[in-house]
Amino acid sequence: MTQDFTIRNGEVDDKSLIQKYGEIDPEWALNEGLLAVAFSDTSFHVFIAETSKEAVGYGLMRMERGSNRDAMIYVVYISKHARRQGYGMALMNHMLETAANSNCKIVRLMVNVDNVSACTLYKNLGFTERRIEMHLNLENK
Repeated sequence: MTQDFTIRNGEVDDKSLIQKYGEIDPEWALNEGLLAVAFSDTSFHVFIAETSKEAVGYGLMRMERGSNRDAMIYVVYISKHARRQGYGMALMNHMLETAANSNCKIVRLMVNVDNVSACTLYKNLGFTERRIEMHLNLENK
C-alpha cells in the first residue's frame, strides 16, 4: 500500500466510477436501484479508496437506525491490479471504525465461499461464520 492512500466518503459523482468497476468486473456490478438508494438514503455509506493517482476500490455499507444498530457491508471492491496490497484491509478497517463510531453492535456481510482471499481477510478481522446459504441449480438436474 502506498503512503498516499486515502479513504473518503463517496459522492453522487462517484456513481460513474462504481458503474465502471461493474463493467470491468461484472461480478461486482451493482444494479441501478441499489446504486440510486446508496446515494439517496442516509443509512447507506459509500467509501472510495484511492491513491493520489487513481481510485482503487470502494465499499458500501448500510447502518440501521435506532438504538439496536447493526451494520451490513454490501460490497468491498478493490481493483484487480490493486489487490493483495493492503487496500482491502484498510477499507474494511475504515468501515468497521465508522460502524463502531456510530454505535453499531454487530457488522454483517456475505461472501462467496470460493473467494478465499476475502474469507481470509474477514476471518483475520474477527468475523465468524453464522449461516450457510445453499443453492441448487435445477438446470443441471
